[in-house]
Amino acid sequence: WRRLRYDTVVGDTLGALGTFVITLRPELVGADERSSLRSRPLAEERVVRLASVFLDHAVDDFDKAMHGALDELAGLDSVTRSSVYLSDGNGWVVQRALWQACANAPELALPARLRVADLHLTRELAAGREVRLSMPWSHGMEMARERDLFERAGLRSLVAAPMINEDRFVGM
Repeated sequence: WRRLRYDTVVGDTLGALGTFVITLRPELVGADERSSLRSRPLAEERVVRLASVFLDHAVDDFDKAMHGALDELAGLDSVTRSSVYLSDGNGWVVQRALWQACANAPELALPARLRVADLHLTRELAAGREVRLSMPWSHGMEMARERDLFERAGLRSLVAAPMINEDRFVGM
């Protein structure tokens, strides 16, 4: 067995190559640390571009901005799923968009709707606080339901950010 790195490209824009291309290359010893150091500025640049996607669109063009943001997140190697939930104004958030990687995506499907009061994670987001979770799960008992769900889904980490408009939670 030999550890490999891979890249994938999916879509109709590949022309004669088809709709799916995967490239493989050997993993080099120490490459993770070097790759991490080289990719950090790229990731920071993507975060700036991600924020800019929303700044470049009017509120009425939220869908355009959202799809641009998902495209930007899809370019990050460590991201296997990105989703956007919007508040319905009645205590629920409803999934508005989803992107999943072709390989290594979490196994468990995300719910189409979540009641904000049911999970500590959604209550934190509704209060305007970002949530970061990662293995090993060292979070308190308040995150027990989330930990169970994430372990069943095969998640190793999660970053969730609230969307706030005029001091009001509008989604995540």
